[in-house]
Amino acid sequence: MKFKKKRQGEPAEENAQKKNSEKNSADPGDENTLNQADRSDTDFDENGDYDVIPESQDREWDLEDQLTKALHDEDIPTEPETPTRSYIRPPKKKRRLLPAILILLLVAAVAAGGGFWYYLQWKAPQDVMESFMSSVQEMDFDAMADLLQSRDLTILDDADVRDEAYTEFFREINSKLSWQITRTRLNLSSGTAQVTVRVTYIDGTQIYTTAITEFLRQIASSALAGESMTEEETRSTLASILTEKAGEVADVYTDLDITYPLIQVDSQWKIVSLDEETVKVMSANFVSAEEELNSYLNQDSDTSTQTDVSDADSGTDTTDDAQTTAAGNTIDLTCDSFSIQYSSYAISTDLEGNSCLLVYYVYSNTGSTASSAMVDVNLSASQNGSSLSAAIPNDLSNEAYNQYMEEVETGQSVTVCQAFTLNDTSSPVTLEASAALSLGTDSTSQVINLS
Repeated sequence: MKFKKKRQGEPAEENAQKKNSEKNSADPGDENTLNQADRSDTDFDENGDYDVIPESQDREWDLEDQLTKALHDEDIPTEPETPTRSYIRPPKKKRRLLPAILILLLVAAVAAGGGFWYYLQWKAPQDVMESFMSSVQEMDFDAMADLLQSRDLTILDDADVRDEAYTEFFREINSKLSWQITRTRLNLSSGTAQVTVRVTYIDGTQIYTTAITEFLRQIASSALAGESMTEEETRSTLASILTEKAGEVADVYTDLDITYPLIQVDSQWKIVSLDEETVKVMSANFVSAEEELNSYLNQDSDTSTQTDVSDADSGTDTTDDAQTTAAGNTIDLTCDSFSIQYSSYAISTDLEGNSCLLVYYVYSNTGSTASSAMVDVNLSASQNGSSLSAAIPNDLSNEAYNQYMEEVETGQSVTVCQAFTLNDTSSPVTLEASAALSLGTDSTSQVINLS
């Protein structure tokens, strides 16, 4: 039997170490010493007796101490590891990918080459149009003709684009145009293409209106001074005024889409022909106003010719019939720079002795500069469906007729007279009035019953 000290909360490992230390330090031959050592390892209970511990219990405690120590030192033996069988993977067989890659590269190269070839064919008509538009901008007529299948540029002459007198003006106008190719259609089988170009160009309507107004003022002043201009001088004066006004009037741009047909001739792309839309661009819309200008100038030319005749023959008296009231609406007209108000009419004779109609109206200059009815007013007459030509009354002392050509200061009003040769003296006459440079503005009309 051994005596074991009762301990609460003290680790079994520490007890075992202390006990072994005490036993080892004691003399093994000294029984008293051993007993004392055993006793020192125990505690007394409340009665002063030792706790007697059976050997089986003592062995159990020693085993627990050893177990705790083993756990503490992580020396618990484990089962031996089962040896694993090593496995060596056989090497993979190399696949032969090189031929497949080469085939793919070859196919890709053929496809890319075909696409690039088609791109060059598709771009060729566009390059021609770029060159053509550059020639238009630079007014290079030879280069333009080289890019046309017909090489025909005569359509430009209708708008005087190739007239040397207007070269400076048109060069300045066309140098400001720009363009962009918006669509290309290509038909390789037929060797044709269509290229659409959006052109941004100057609309010269305002320049034209301002220049022609000034031009007519100068013509009227020359006529009143007894001076005359040759055709070349007239064109030179108009061209000079156009160039001057082009630099003064603010630029007004407009867009126009033009589709050009092209055809392949001897492996070269050519524009089929020059169209009116291109002429419209190059002339800054002057083609649309040309007829109105010619009409006005022709009327002035007739008046000037008859004025020359009046210098030689001016002796016939004028016979005025009684004035009557016109039927229907009047030719009264109000514009930004002037207004007219119908007064009366009379039947007289012209310098050649033919019957003529004298139309009187009040002209008021409401503009900012001096002007005249001859410059501002466009009055026409017709009888039985045919236009009546302008006439010169036999009485050259008619003050109202002279005031028709004279300049009127701004804010002033005068009574003017215009004369028309009659077909007969009984059929009604229809009058139409508008601004001389109306360009599509409103007009007024009136019917005069002669009988």
